[in-house]
Amino acid sequence: GDFHTGGIIGQSGSCRSIINCENKGNVTSSGYDVGGIVGSGDAGTVTMCKNSGKITGAAFVGGIMGWTHTVITNCTNDGAITATGQRNNCDFLGEDGVAGVGGIVGVNGKYVSHCTNNGAIYSTGGGSCIGGIAGGMVASNGTIIEGNVNNGTISVSGNGNMVGGVVGKMHSTRPGKGQGEYTFSAKNTADVIASPSSRVGGIIGYVATQSDWSYSDRTYIVIINTENSGNVTGAFRVAGIVGTIWQYANTDSLYWSTNKNTGMIICDAAEKADLYLMSE
Repeated sequence: GDFHTGGIIGQSGSCRSIINCENKGNVTSSGYDVGGIVGSGDAGTVTMCKNSGKITGAAFVGGIMGWTHTVITNCTNDGAITATGQRNNCDFLGEDGVAGVGGIVGVNGKYVSHCTNNGAIYSTGGGSCIGGIAGGMVASNGTIIEGNVNNGTISVSGNGNMVGGVVGKMHSTRPGKGQGEYTFSAKNTADVIASPSSRVGGIIGYVATQSDWSYSDRTYIVIINTENSGNVTGAFRVAGIVGTIWQYANTDSLYWSTNKNTGMIICDAAEKADLYLMSE
């Protein structure tokens, strides 16, 4: 199939910035790395871009970008985003069998902030990492990730995994000595419908933080001021805020005083929670 397909740029080389681009046309590909603005590539920043077209690809599909290592800010997607398959070897997420579909970006080796998605998200190929803003993204220690809002319904058919109203998989790399935690806040208003899927959350499906064995008691992510009002449906490990957290998270901040869920949790299995589930 075709690769690197975008409404404005198919594949960007390393560039300083992409600013104020808008796509209104539908973009359809049978391959990977498909975006409303850029299919794949890296830039210093992507900011103030907008997509309203329908974007469809096999995997790594996003309203703004499909695949990237780029900080994306202040972008908006209004178009429906669909992944029909999955792809192996997403090294920076540490996963195989990745659909990687999101309203703003499919998979991002960096992060997204202050972006809004209003388009419906569909994953029909059974892959993992599906989110209203990002299918998957990676945080650096000390990063403040905030201002992301998802208003688009997420619908997963097939055996998906790591599905979130805002981010499917939130991954952080092993920190260097002296590096601190990162913080995450976001809002989801739409239903997350992932009946056959595991690790499903109203905000994040799965949080994975790599440990620093020299500082095993350190925590690397603080989840604060998140709000979910969408109903969340999954198979198991289903929660209103975070489906599953792997070990190194600051759970001191995971209280109703800073994170709120008002959506219903719909799950036949015993493993479900209003707020979050810790790791297996």
